[in-house]
Amino acid sequence: MENLTYNQTLSCAMEYARAGRIEEWVHLYLPVDGRNQPMADGLRLAPRKWRGPVRFPLSRLTRICGPEEDMKWRTHPVQFEEHVSSLVREIEKGADLPPLIVHCTSEGLELNDGNHRLEAFRRLGIGEYAVLFWATEGEEEFFPAVLDNPDAPCYNNTEI
Repeated sequence: MENLTYNQTLSCAMEYARAGRIEEWVHLYLPVDGRNQPMADGLRLAPRKWRGPVRFPLSRLTRICGPEEDMKWRTHPVQFEEHVSSLVREIEKGADLPPLIVHCTSEGLELNDGNHRLEAFRRLGIGEYAVLFWATEGEEEFFPAVLDNPDAPCYNNTEI
């Protein structure tokens, strides 16, 4: 087994993906850098299938976390704005941010990790970024069809 050194970056996630160990990266990332131990614990409850990271149109994703009334996970408006503004500055400096993590379900795509990053990318007019998709084993048919088409413009697993 290849010896990999973890960090929270997209570059590192790509190394783990190329080694066939993306789920390992997710479980290193979520509890610490992703600050989402409950999601990490939930992912361990059943076998999961992973695709990516792949470049994906951000217009196809919807935030579920933020200060708005209709958000599944509401956050304080000031804290949300501070976090997004900080990410905007980091992106402008060329930060190597982790991929967005998206659950593929019969209901559609659910952005589980990366809501603040998505908002920062949108504010900067960035239309695509790396997304790591997951589905519960047996539900792989919910992966976006574009992932099965290596000629699709958003699919480029080697140069994200």
